Amino acid sequence: MKEIVIFGIGYYMMHNVPKINLNQYKIRYLCDNDPDKWGKTYHVVEDIICISPEELKSRAGNIPVCIAVESQKTYHAIAEQLDKMNVKHLYIKELLEEHKDAYEKSQIAAYKKKYERCVMPKEPLTMHHFIDCFLPLDFCNLSCDYCYVGQSEKYQRQAMFVHSPEFIAHALGIHRLGGTSFINLCSDGETMLYPGIVEIAEQLIKQGHFVQIVTNGTVSKELKKLGKLKKEILDQLMMKFSLHYLELKKRNLLEVFAENVMWLYDQGASITIELVPYDDLEPYIDEIVVYCEEQFGAKPHLTVTRDESTSEYKIFTSHTKEEFYQIWRGFDCAMFEIKMDKVYKRYSTCRAGELSYVFNMGTGQLYQCNGNELLMNLYDNLTMELEVKPVMDQCKNPYCYNCHSFLSIGVIDEVMDAPTYFEVRNRKMKGGRNWVHKKAAEYFSLKLKRN
Repeated sequence: MKEIVIFGIGYYMMHNVPKINLNQYKIRYLCDNDPDKWGKTYHVVEDIICISPEELKSRAGNIPVCIAVESQKTYHAIAEQLDKMNVKHLYIKELLEEHKDAYEKSQIAAYKKKYERCVMPKEPLTMHHFIDCFLPLDFCNLSCDYCYVGQSEKYQRQAMFVHSPEFIAHALGIHRLGGTSFINLCSDGETMLYPGIVEIAEQLIKQGHFVQIVTNGTVSKELKKLGKLKKEILDQLMMKFSLHYLELKKRNLLEVFAENVMWLYDQGASITIELVPYDDLEPYIDEIVVYCEEQFGAKPHLTVTRDESTSEYKIFTSHTKEEFYQIWRGFDCAMFEIKMDKVYKRYSTCRAGELSYVFNMGTGQLYQCNGNELLMNLYDNLTMELEVKPVMDQCKNPYCYNCHSFLSIGVIDEVMDAPTYFEVRNRKMKGGRNWVHKKAAEYFSLKLKRN
């Protein structure tokens, strides 16, 4: 059995160390840069004492140090620290990869054993949960001025460890979620660059879910791969194409974007096209309308982006709210109307944490919502039921910046008369065709089921 020292005492370490092969590795010590942790004992499989970095040489000798932190930035800082001390080190990802197949196999077997005799009741098409999946990838092939990735250093953090599509699909299995659910896949960077994204979407839909993927529409290789899936898979897939007009124009990618959008639509996937309205784009409004009507048969939808450098998450514009609204209202967009009407508003009957969740697909962490309480880790035990703890009036965000989704699918009890998600995302093209195909239109016209 090989001895190792684990460096970094926190949530990430506590939930990942049990997933390495502990029949092969014995943890001799824990280590951390926080003086408050030195000399204390922590239960990681067994009780283990934490030593200071200065004690590594004298107490651990030549035992390799395994760095167990999620942050890429922190990992590199610790690695540099250990290099200066001439201490041999490795990253926990290496040990997780070694044992991943065995861990996933045992977890999937436990899931199937629990649910193998469970037959899902026959019911009309129903939306049981909305799961907003965050895919930890901070790389993008575009560079837009208004992107959140560029607004904060916190996004430069991810060290990639990816579970298999089959494991992820069982973590979000239809039995575990209680029935067909709406799964949104989005990363900080470009979602279609996430390893295994096509297979992940396919496996989730095979579970019975409806999936939406957020993309900039330029990763042609993966988009073509997606479009070659079976029709019954594409029937339950919505592609949310983000139109980064100036960036695409600068890179001569407008034609590529349009070809990818319409090719996927013709293969059977539903589409929706979304534009971020911001000040530098104002001179191009007429040009954008012409481009979209020619290529997609309708104007794009508008979102309302926020300035995350401010604690209030103000609208990302130099205009007043009313000026901003008047400039962009001509797009006749239900989503824009909802977001502008509800921006800066808070609610007291939000059932995020019960009907909807935010899920970190990299770590398995399940949150009530963005910026709110961590409830559980879905990867620790695939047979555990979802924890239920609705946010209600305790939201930690300044306002509900995802209100267009939450209101349209019925997460917030006090606003049940909002347009449906189908109405928010669809456009009728010239000639009468809808962006959202028939089966997806039926599903996205539903509100979340209440027990």
